[in-house]
Amino acid sequence: MFHSLVTLDDRDIAAILEALEEWCSARGVEIESDQGRRAMAIAVDHVQTKGTSAELLAEISAQLDG
Repeated sequence: MFHSLVTLDDRDIAAILEALEEWCSARGVEIESDQGRRAMAIAVDHVQTKGTSAELLAEISAQLDG
């Protein structure tokens, strides 16, 4: 999964990590856990398919909390 980050620019990577840290922290989930990895995959997929890092936290929450 982390190899997917190579294709992203620094701003997108920073936004992904920020959203991931916020989501995991709010739910008491470790980033290295299965849920943390799923959240990372959702965030990377969102940026790659939408071409934007906007609304990452909302997208992670919609898919995993919902």
